[in-house]
Amino acid sequence: MASRLTPEDRQYILQRFQEETSLRQIGREVGRPDVTIRRALEASGVSFGAPRTTSRRSSPEAEAHVLRLYDQGLSWREITEQVHVTSTTVSRILQRNGREFDRKPKGTEGNAELIGALYESGHSTRAIGRMLGHGKSTINNVVTRNGGKVRTVQGCEYPDFFDRVDTPEKAYWLGFISADGCIVATSRNPEGGHLALQLAIRDRAHLVKLKESLGAHAGVRTLVRENFGKTLGYALLTVGSRRLTQALLALGVTPRKSASMQPWDGPVHLMPHYWRGMVDGDGSLARKTEGKFTVFLCGSELCVCGFAKWAAQVCGTTAKPYARSGCWYIGVSGRHQVVKLVSVLYKDAAVSLDRKQEIANRILNAAEGTRRSGRPR
Repeated sequence: MASRLTPEDRQYILQRFQEETSLRQIGREVGRPDVTIRRALEASGVSFGAPRTTSRRSSPEAEAHVLRLYDQGLSWREITEQVHVTSTTVSRILQRNGREFDRKPKGTEGNAELIGALYESGHSTRAIGRMLGHGKSTINNVVTRNGGKVRTVQGCEYPDFFDRVDTPEKAYWLGFISADGCIVATSRNPEGGHLALQLAIRDRAHLVKLKESLGAHAGVRTLVRENFGKTLGYALLTVGSRRLTQALLALGVTPRKSASMQPWDGPVHLMPHYWRGMVDGDGSLARKTEGKFTVFLCGSELCVCGFAKWAAQVCGTTAKPYARSGCWYIGVSGRHQVVKLVSVLYKDAAVSLDRKQEIANRILNAAEGTRRSGRPR
């Protein structure tokens, strides 16, 4: 059973709400359902008024700006560029205020520009069809008829997810994708066509978490491959969104990043979440000897050295990175230093890889047991 919200939790919830963060997003950050967040805000004096038709908030000014531009006849793309909102937000504002899509009565050809804008932002043809009242095949025909090419990789509901990395959840997934993800280059998009992540079948549930965070339309696929005579299972998630991949490219997640990846330089309070994502993706937690544990990470020279510097500030370790067979590694070992490092990385983590979280909990519980047994009676 979840514990009661602390005064610090309530203050954080109010602060995030004032920053125009949705109730769902705040709930993800503090590990509580939307209704709990709503009640906490109401107890703090926030009045919601009539129920909203969307869980993602937009300011009254932005909403009025969208309606004014739309009524003036500006194109869908011009509205998103001027108001700095996504196409999904525009569509929800129009629907919420009783606007009909003016081009709809003229058929899909009148909607061609709208369909193109939605499709380029990463929405699937199925999702666009639901939004405009058409079938998936109809939307496919509009895309191809207007010079586009229907992608085989489906998009996501939140192609702007990494436009601003400003929450623990976003920082974590950036770290995890930096370690275990891949921007796949294609002939059409040589810089990167879509995002792909492949994990061992035992970690399939973790890809489901990422799918839900991004609102990815494609399911997590299960693959079976032969590897050195053994049949192994894999879980695969692919997300096709130009906006999403462009944001990741700007953050250093490139198609061939193994040797060149640079660590993210984010706000101090988000770096533990970023590094936890890196350790979950390309690291390990293990017991070395009785009472001694190790936090291990491998990756590019810049990332490993960046983690070493950050860990030294957090727990005082003097562990040095080293290279072997073209890869860089670091192992932080010991008693007190590792416990402190694991505590910063994994204690009360909102999102993490389940099996590594379990190991982290054992390390912290073992340290707590040792501390208690050493107390004088």
